[in-house]
Amino acid sequence: MSIEKRKRSEQQETPTLPHVAAIGPICESIREEARADKKRRLEDESKATEPNATVTIQAGLSNVAAVRFMELLETQRKALSHTAQRKQATQEAKHSMDKLNLELQNLLYEIRHFEQSIADCKKLETNYQNIELVSEAEISLDAATDTDSHDIMLKRLNYELEERIRLVEEEKALEVELARAQIGLSKETAELEALDKELMEALKATLPLQKRLNIETTAKRATASQANLLPEPLYVLYKHALGYMATAENELSVEIKGDIDLAATMRMESKTSSETKEKEINEAAVPAVDRSASADDMDIDIDQHARDQTKDKGHADRSATYYSKHPLEIVMTIYSPPASTPIPIAILKFSYLTNLQIVVVAAEPAKPWPHIPSHMLTSCLWPEDTGLVSPNPANAFLGGDAQPFHFSPSLAGGYAYIWTQALCGFSYPGALGTFRYYFTRLPEMVRYRVGVLEALSGQVGGIVEGEKGQGVRWRVGDAKNATFELLSAAGDDEPLAEVTLSTPPPSTAAAGATPPEVKLVVREREGAVDRV
Repeated sequence: MSIEKRKRSEQQETPTLPHVAAIGPICESIREEARADKKRRLEDESKATEPNATVTIQAGLSNVAAVRFMELLETQRKALSHTAQRKQATQEAKHSMDKLNLELQNLLYEIRHFEQSIADCKKLETNYQNIELVSEAEISLDAATDTDSHDIMLKRLNYELEERIRLVEEEKALEVELARAQIGLSKETAELEALDKELMEALKATLPLQKRLNIETTAKRATASQANLLPEPLYVLYKHALGYMATAENELSVEIKGDIDLAATMRMESKTSSETKEKEINEAAVPAVDRSASADDMDIDIDQHARDQTKDKGHADRSATYYSKHPLEIVMTIYSPPASTPIPIAILKFSYLTNLQIVVVAAEPAKPWPHIPSHMLTSCLWPEDTGLVSPNPANAFLGGDAQPFHFSPSLAGGYAYIWTQALCGFSYPGALGTFRYYFTRLPEMVRYRVGVLEALSGQVGGIVEGEKGQGVRWRVGDAKNATFELLSAAGDDEPLAEVTLSTPPPSTAAAGATPPEVKLVVREREGAVDRV
């Protein structure tokens, strides 16, 4: 389409304003007046060139052209007025359009808000999702109308609500019944406490009669209350000893010695700490705010660095508490074979090291033997069991590379035998493997060892006299065969004599037979002469 045709079509389509349409005729009239005026001027000028002609030339346009210019100015004023009106109408229409656009944006914002709220509601996890609701088969549904899953879920929730209300009412009724039962229980408890006081007073009144009839009921009750304060390993050993005493009345006696008040305080503190720890564990089970992985890794690195920096210092600080003992210990007295008057021959003191978690034994003979240490009474009762190494394998990791841990019987106040740990309920792996230890063997073996050492003490005296006052010392030569070496205290590692304290067979020790004569093999300094 050409430009003229397009303009023509636009003119046809666009309505022409009256004042705009009037401009064309007015301008055409002014042009005609201008052409007429120009024509008159040319005629007047031509006439003026003729001789003896008198011509008067008018100045300016004619009156008609002046009127047309006035009409043109009037049309211009109408155009300006119409333009101002159109601008005002356009401004009002624009304001109305802006208002409608603002309302549209508000509606769109509300739509987006509602859509976001709907999405959040769909993603929201509520309690009912974790509630085990009844199945659809357990509630009454109308097959004709109940087809909407939302309605079915509402019915299931309502059923759950009704059940919970019913259960709450039952709980309240049970609480009332429980309160009544507690009132009755408190009355019965008060009556029992009063009865207990009366029984205690009656029991105190019977103490002279118990002494006269040699009845130890009250003493046994007091001992039982003390036994509850023992650590678990010593409690197990104590029960073993009581069981043995029930069958062998005059062969053994057991006592609990130590600070009873301190042990009771430690038991209360242990109970309180265990309850506090359990409470902390339960509180830690509540989900907390998740931390970033980088923060956790940073904390781990800091803790590891702190441990590395204070490892040697921590070992130095903890070494003083390695050999801390429980305030209670068990003192076991072993008597001679059954006779009319039992005679004590050996005393064994069992102590529990709380940090090392082992039990140590300190043995003492009833009558000390000259030149024979007391630990030989229990050393190597079983093969390779010297008690010089901690049987707890975890103790090997104490200390650092610069200062490794070594068990010291002198600091521990006793020897850590494997058979002691087994009798106390520990199951630490040992060199003997699955070898089983029985408490009934212990008194028999100790009695046999006492007889051996008594027979040995006289023979050792002659060797000590030959040392001319320098003294002697003992060491374990062969732990597997229970062989001990007698050395000079002067520092010579060459043994002066050897003795093997073999373990007796069960039948020999049980019969209470006299131990065989001990063979003391003496090594002369300048030769190898054996003396028995």
